[in-house]
Amino acid sequence: MTNSNKKIRKLEDSVIRLIAAGEVVEGPSSVVKELTENSIDSGAKNITIEIKNGGQDYIQVADDGEGMSTDDLLLCTNRHTTSKIFEASDLEEIHTLGFRGEFLASLAAIAKLSILTKHVNSAQAFNLQIGPIINNKFQSLSLRDLQKKQRTQGTTIEVFNLFSDIPARKSFMKSPKSDTSKIIELIHSFRLASPTVKFTLKQDRQILFQTQGVLEKQSESKNIFNGLIQVLGKDTAKNLIEIKISDKKALIEDQPWIVSGWIGKPSESRPTRQHQYFLLNGRLIKSKILSNAIEQGYGTFLARKQFPIAIIFLTGSPKNVDVNVHPAKLEVRFRDENLIFSLITELVKNTLMNQGVSFSPITYKKDELTVKNKTETINIVQKPLLRTNSEVISPKTTTASVSEMKITKDSTEALSEIVEEIYDPMVDIYDESTTKKKGGVLSMNHVIKKSAVKNLQPVAQFRNLYIIAEDPENPYNLYLIDQHAVAERIALEELLRTKGSSDEKIDRNEKSSSKREIRRQKLLVPLTVNLSPQSMDTFREVKSLLLKFGYRGEEFGTNSVLIHSLPLFFGRNRLLRHSKGKESLIQDFRNILDSVSKGLISDHSPLEVEIAKLIACKNSIKAGDYLDHDEMVRLLKKIADADFPFVCCHGRPAIFEINNKEIDKLFWR
Repeated sequence: MTNSNKKIRKLEDSVIRLIAAGEVVEGPSSVVKELTENSIDSGAKNITIEIKNGGQDYIQVADDGEGMSTDDLLLCTNRHTTSKIFEASDLEEIHTLGFRGEFLASLAAIAKLSILTKHVNSAQAFNLQIGPIINNKFQSLSLRDLQKKQRTQGTTIEVFNLFSDIPARKSFMKSPKSDTSKIIELIHSFRLASPTVKFTLKQDRQILFQTQGVLEKQSESKNIFNGLIQVLGKDTAKNLIEIKISDKKALIEDQPWIVSGWIGKPSESRPTRQHQYFLLNGRLIKSKILSNAIEQGYGTFLARKQFPIAIIFLTGSPKNVDVNVHPAKLEVRFRDENLIFSLITELVKNTLMNQGVSFSPITYKKDELTVKNKTETINIVQKPLLRTNSEVISPKTTTASVSEMKITKDSTEALSEIVEEIYDPMVDIYDESTTKKKGGVLSMNHVIKKSAVKNLQPVAQFRNLYIIAEDPENPYNLYLIDQHAVAERIALEELLRTKGSSDEKIDRNEKSSSKREIRRQKLLVPLTVNLSPQSMDTFREVKSLLLKFGYRGEEFGTNSVLIHSLPLFFGRNRLLRHSKGKESLIQDFRNILDSVSKGLISDHSPLEVEIAKLIACKNSIKAGDYLDHDEMVRLLKKIADADFPFVCCHGRPAIFEINNKEIDKLFWR
């Protein structure tokens, strides 16, 4: 309905409350959040939350905190009343979770409330019932509105029929199941932020879960980690890496930021950021800056559209962060965003580099390979997939042969799953579907350290795809290496260390840590690449980066590029050795530009890094490339010199380590 009277006038108190309620009370989970924060601020050690119908019909939050006096009880549902701040300067020194003095007043506008409380210094408990007050003016309360009740020290707040008198708003509420899930996730977050508090969540009088709270003779760190097990599950929690820093360099006005917590190993990444928890001075927050900082710290350890698990605790002066940004107090603003970003990024990066990487070998269960009585004959065309070291040095001509093997159908399917899980040799570019575990075939237990790959020697090449290697100084371990994955990782590191490209040869003995030039191979006849208008625009935008990384090209006609030189890795551009090398080079160049122009790149890293990843992938040793003994030796030497050769540019594992005990298990020894 349009109001023809356009004069400015003061809104009724009930309308003001309704508007405020719309900002503060988003749904049942926001009610639980605010009431639970008040309980924590009151010093409670036991907090019980009970809901019905996902909290839409009923919410109760009961605690054993300090409780409220009768004066506080009569004021708490008034707008802008709080015990936590008194003047403007207090906003710069907020040490409590709540402080705005708006929530209970807003909640009373759209739901019926019952507040039962007993103050620590009072002999009597009192109960106040109020709301909803949408359609009538708020009346001042007095002691006559309070009822004497029995209760131990603390406060119980009950909320009945949320938005019951606002049908339009109630129609926008999620399903009860969705609201319950949000509340469970919220209490998990409180469990991490306040590990000494015992939380109990009930639905329809049934306990959904209960935390332990403070335990005697247990450190706070261990207590928090037990919470992680409850929140994330035991298997996931075991694959977390602890991070911690208290760096005097990280100063803002002489006040240090202390950072601690846990991050997931790259193998534990998730398709969403749901498992990222940020706790600032005990307050649960959401922060794109912190998420981006963590993901940039992982960089190329993460696959595209995958996000790391992170539980980060930040402690710092309240003066260095503004929590008064959003009514829900979830969003904050850091005084020095660049400092906190770089601090988190470097901490995550260094932690991952020092930790090593967790990728374990294939493990078989006995029941997966049980040979049954009934067998069927399967004809398999068997090609020589494995060449020994001596055969690589002196290749022998081998023709394909046909073997008849008696294998059970069950065993064939189990082995087929294993082969499919490892890698599809026809796929060079990372495919997210290859990371999905099938039936527990792959486990993630071992941590490979850099020192373990310093002295590897090739034993054989398998399927022109994997290198089997050993360490003469440690004969009890065997290493399976994806030749394309490690080659593109090495190429990526070389690109990111580059200061430009050069046609001159580089001394092979030059230290890998120094800034060096990428060698490029001049083409006697330039390649002409026809592009779409969109890709042509992308070429103009990233031309300088392409030149830095070894591609020297120039515009030729309307939508064409002449390529005069290519980046050179591993001695020579391998595509030039194939009969269709020219076509492959042209298509690879198109794919690089298409990936950038269509946004088919990860958002975990800067554009320069993403282009370097594409170039490294396209110009490295490929799956299916035959490697002679000398080439394998050179590749293994580069692995030893690499900073972090354990994952490819896209986060896929590149090296597996298998010890002799695991091999013995395959044969039930």
